[in-house]
Amino acid sequence: MEREELLELIEEAEKSRFTALSLFNKGIEELPAEIGNLTELEQLDLSDNKLTVLPPQIGKLKKLKTLNLEYNELKGLPSEIADLASLEELDIGRNQLEALPNNFGQLDTLQKLILRANQLSTFPPSMKYLTKLKELDISENEFEILPANVGNLRKLVQLNASENQITTLPASLANLSKLLHLDISYNHLTKFPSPLTNWTNLQSLDLSNNNITHIPNTVEHLSELTSLFIKDNGLENLPEEIGGLSKLRTLDLAFNKIKALPKSLIHLYNIQEIDVTDNPLRYPPGNISEQSLYAIMLYLSHGLDVSKDQKFYRYTFSMSDNFRLVFKPYFSFFQEYLKVVKNREMNVEFQNEPKGIRMETIYSDIMDLEELQSHLKEYIGLLKINPDNLNLEIESDRPEKEKYKIIIYFHAILSFIHRNVQIKQLKKPGFNKLIDSMMSQLSQSLEQDLPNISDVNPGPAQ
Repeated sequence: MEREELLELIEEAEKSRFTALSLFNKGIEELPAEIGNLTELEQLDLSDNKLTVLPPQIGKLKKLKTLNLEYNELKGLPSEIADLASLEELDIGRNQLEALPNNFGQLDTLQKLILRANQLSTFPPSMKYLTKLKELDISENEFEILPANVGNLRKLVQLNASENQITTLPASLANLSKLLHLDISYNHLTKFPSPLTNWTNLQSLDLSNNNITHIPNTVEHLSELTSLFIKDNGLENLPEEIGGLSKLRTLDLAFNKIKALPKSLIHLYNIQEIDVTDNPLRYPPGNISEQSLYAIMLYLSHGLDVSKDQKFYRYTFSMSDNFRLVFKPYFSFFQEYLKVVKNREMNVEFQNEPKGIRMETIYSDIMDLEELQSHLKEYIGLLKINPDNLNLEIESDRPEKEKYKIIIYFHAILSFIHRNVQIKQLKKPGFNKLIDSMMSQLSQSLEQDLPNISDVNPGPAQ
């Protein structure tokens, strides 16, 4: 865009009292001082141009809330930028900044600051005054030490410091108790971040491509964590406490030196993906770990090797969300029922699905599957019994105290289901019809067993 054309556009925007102006990808090399006349502007997009400097008049845009300067050639910012008293979002990513103005901290209304892909290595002391900042991106810069004044930004929920040269983290990061997402991947860290007891809200943590050799047992304090990426480090083992991260869905351990996975991983009830690619694993063996998540969990929990002559069987009982939530605890108790009441050790798990409850098991002999089906039909049939009339015949040689405990617990589960059925105002004939339907479905399902587990990735029961 030629200068005269740009001036005409600015003049029109001034007369029409524009509140938003996009000059994206206009080939602009110099921003005229007249930009300061657009005092009604709230949004200004100057991204993807060829700007090397900004005029000081930029500071006159007192109502500006969003300023996008990404993909330019800026080597510095005028001190007047700190006069943008209403600014909430500032994107200066992919420029050539080596430093920020000393008064940068005057932008105390700022909530989102993008500084990625510049040449920054430090912050001015005034940065500590950006106390409303919620999102900070300083990735792809030249930081060797994360500035301590980041710890003053107590409202931060997202911090991206990836692709720098950071070797240590300041203790002040412990102040960031509201942090939800932290990315420090592709740096030179040798230790796992230490302020774990303060990051109890953290949901995602990316430490990939560092030099970390140890995960402390205090990792269990990250109780809200759903994603942990720590691939391509120097890890040799994992603490048992990692199994306490019950909300974890994704665990990336690829390209490390791990020889054994802890059995506590079976307690990751929400896990959907574990990547252990390129580790010298001996437990579980490589032929197990290279298959599915389900195969890993079966080995850790029961020592079952699905690579041997075993088959995988799965079946889904269709039901509404309301009944799925009611019946899931009952199905989850089935394996304990088999062990104590029927004196049978059989591996079977149940998982929630959007359309019902899925049963999964591994078997070698069709007779085992038929026996399992028979026990399960009988177990489902017990749902028709009034809890007060329950009479369990326990076949196992268990201590009387343990038998009594199982009867009390079973009674409690049945009572819970019957109470919920009443709350949902389902009459007894309708409830019995649902039970009969499940038993009938099960009787017709044997032909659905699958000989290959390699494409199955269900994870442990939820």
